[in-house]
Amino acid sequence: MNIAPPPLPDLDELAVTSAWMAEQDGLAEELDQLRAHAERTLPRIRRQAESLAKPHWSITTAVAVLRTLLRFCWFSLLGLFDAGRQRRGSAGVRRAQQLVHAGGPAYVKVGQSIATAQGLLPDEWVAAFAWCRDEVPPMPDGQAKLAVEASLGRPIHEVFRSFDDVPRAAASIAQVHEAVLLDGTEVVVKVQRPGLRRRFGADFRVMSVLTAAINKVSASARMSNATEILPLAAELVLAELDFRLEALNMVHIAVASEHAGTGFVRVPRPIPGLVTTDVLVMERVPGVPYTSAVARYGDAVDGGELLRMAASGVLEHALIYGVFHGDLHSGNVLITETGTISLVDYGVCGRIDARERALLVRLLVAAMQQDSRGQIMAAAEMGALPDGIDLEAAVAELDKYQPLVTEFTDATFDSLDLTLITRQMRALIASLLKFGFKAPKELVLFSRNLLYLNGFAAALAPETNMLRELEALLAHMTGKYPRELTTIMLGAIVKPAGEATA
Repeated sequence: MNIAPPPLPDLDELAVTSAWMAEQDGLAEELDQLRAHAERTLPRIRRQAESLAKPHWSITTAVAVLRTLLRFCWFSLLGLFDAGRQRRGSAGVRRAQQLVHAGGPAYVKVGQSIATAQGLLPDEWVAAFAWCRDEVPPMPDGQAKLAVEASLGRPIHEVFRSFDDVPRAAASIAQVHEAVLLDGTEVVVKVQRPGLRRRFGADFRVMSVLTAAINKVSASARMSNATEILPLAAELVLAELDFRLEALNMVHIAVASEHAGTGFVRVPRPIPGLVTTDVLVMERVPGVPYTSAVARYGDAVDGGELLRMAASGVLEHALIYGVFHGDLHSGNVLITETGTISLVDYGVCGRIDARERALLVRLLVAAMQQDSRGQIMAAAEMGALPDGIDLEAAVAELDKYQPLVTEFTDATFDSLDLTLITRQMRALIASLLKFGFKAPKELVLFSRNLLYLNGFAAALAPETNMLRELEALLAHMTGKYPRELTTIMLGAIVKPAGEATA
């Protein structure tokens, strides 16, 4: 039977009665401005991402492509004479390193994603790209202060009692400084590197041209679906470059956590009046990256309990409230000495509507039950598979990889052969790509979070079986939210008017 999916909670309505919001004067008014900004900006970002992902030939683009190719050849040549690098990594890893070295900030962003994927990718890849994470140079002395003053329109001393010139962290998009407001509030100031929009735009135009050229000569490249991945990557980066969107994500995830009663998750508040497109001032929150928690706190760390809390937050935010943090690598998940979790960096977040939430629930349940048909049907309904394909053939293809899921189900994390599993997962994805598989942005982000949970387990609770933990949490959530989750599982999801059936 057809049943309309239950509605999502209205996060803006929850904000009206939020104690978390009320503790910061002016935050309700700031939220109104952030929401209006998002409504104006997000459609433009999607259009711009689509444009950047389409190859456009011009003299400027041709010069940029030539420069990238020449730099790639140079770093490849250096690699031939670097015996140490030859020993440390495979040819594929070395070529990827050389391409990142040759490119601009967008390529470094890709390298940082690899470097923060502990437990998700082979150790060889994570180690090979550590330089992207650790060796991003800070801005020249004084430039961050000048950028803050220009963006806020005021001298530093009129806003801050103190401002640490040495950044707490420096990344490809921004660097973070500790500061104290005039009223004594301890904050961190996220400052964007100047000129990034132009440089990222140039990088994506080069990527689009190179992708189109490679697709013409390589069947395997065409199967990789890079032409579909590129606009997604561009959209994520363009959104991440707008700190007002990040502040809105921060508020919505905080009120969702508060309403759900997940008091173990702490979200920093943005400071009203100190949020612009390229500067974000927010509360300072405690904690160390989860990969450092055991070394810092020793036996006080209950890895199993922390894993359950992290998984609960991931599922509850997405499956009940439709908004979730989309980049839960170790640097963004901080563990406090009291055993709670601080989440930082909300530049990448997922947002889904009621129907997408319902389909995501079905996809997740089908995956846990090793139901290939349920997974394929849910993926098709989500738009991840094109109309008119042979769904039965896709089901049969997915069935071939159920032993991989069984291995996850029957083993603890520390007993898994991650290299073999990574190879099998790549083979599975390649098989689905033959059917035109194209994951929506939110499915990519949610799936990545499930993989990040595996990395969390590897660091803090290696004896835990991740899938069984998720099954237990989903059962708990069905009891906590019976109307939402039970209704979703009762019948077919009603399609919006005019949408074709997959």
